[in-house]
Amino acid sequence: MPNLEQQNENLSIKKTNETNQAVPKYRLLLLAFIGLIVGMAVIIFIFIFKGIPLSFIPNRLKPREWTGFGESQDEITVTEKSPDGKPNKITTTRKKQPGKKLWDWLSLLGVPLTLAILGYYFQYQQNKAREAKENQDKERAADQQRESALQAYFNELSVLLIDKGLFEKLSGTIEDPTKEAMLSVITAKTRTMLKIFGEDIPRKAAVLLFLGDSSLLKQNLLNLNLSYINLTKAYLVKADLSKAILLKADLTGANLLIANLNEAILTETILTDADLRGADLTGVILIKAKLNGAELNGANLYQANLTGAIFEGAKELTHKQIKSACFWDKAIYTEARWDDKKRIWVVIDPQANEETIKKIREDTASDPQTPPDCSIWNNT
Repeated sequence: MPNLEQQNENLSIKKTNETNQAVPKYRLLLLAFIGLIVGMAVIIFIFIFKGIPLSFIPNRLKPREWTGFGESQDEITVTEKSPDGKPNKITTTRKKQPGKKLWDWLSLLGVPLTLAILGYYFQYQQNKAREAKENQDKERAADQQRESALQAYFNELSVLLIDKGLFEKLSGTIEDPTKEAMLSVITAKTRTMLKIFGEDIPRKAAVLLFLGDSSLLKQNLLNLNLSYINLTKAYLVKADLSKAILLKADLTGANLLIANLNEAILTETILTDADLRGADLTGVILIKAKLNGAELNGANLYQANLTGAIFEGAKELTHKQIKSACFWDKAIYTEARWDDKKRIWVVIDPQANEETIKKIREDTASDPQTPPDCSIWNNT
């Protein structure tokens, strides 16, 4: 696993170095050529288009005739001969040729300039397409590496659970010194996998589902801290995350349908738009958690700590569910904003929130038959 992690880091470093490479030499030469052409066009524009006559330029600064910039004279000599073949009359005609105009130079420079621009654009598109293909190939290779790592992880854990008898040792009451060693190995491998996957949320979710199905997350046997983990839109249907430490985790839009989050720590966890229908949230710490727009139909909130939690826009959340929890009157049910300094949700309209709480309190028909024992939170 460490080798795979190192390969991923090297791949990332190589990709960064390639991105930060200097502009290729051919581009610099091409830009210099274009700049030269543009500079010449500007000079011609100043001297010709602006109407500055060359006669005002000192002779030593006037362009030579062979340069083609200024005016020139063409001499035509006609020699008439007598019948005996001797020159009889010599006529010399001088014809002035005007200097090149702006349009002449533009028509002359336009072709190479256009070709240069088209060449640069074509080369740029080719490089862009090649870089895109290289990035796709690298991403595909990295994805294959991660998939291979995931399958290897599953195989290794299966060996420990089945072949090494960890399943039986977890269910047994007899202390076994090898059990703790196996759990330590699984914890180390799991931490490595979660680090390797980074923002690969589907595979991180697959790891947690596997651990939940294997009963390894129960009672936090792995002592695995999942704080700050990004599980946005993760598929965690029926996941067993009981007693999981998900402090400040991001579970925005996660599918936690019928998931077991019994006694999990979800302090300041983001559960915006999460699907928590039928989820077991018994004894969950939801202090300052964000559940805006969360689906809560049938969710069990018995004895959950709702201090400072925000439920604005929560869907299908009944008064009966709310009253089965602890400190529900300290939760927020209207719009609020997060205060970074105080690290709390601040109600935008306190009066509206108080009216909502009052409405819930006055709904006596929703009072639970067995009130929650909120004394369990005295030390929190």
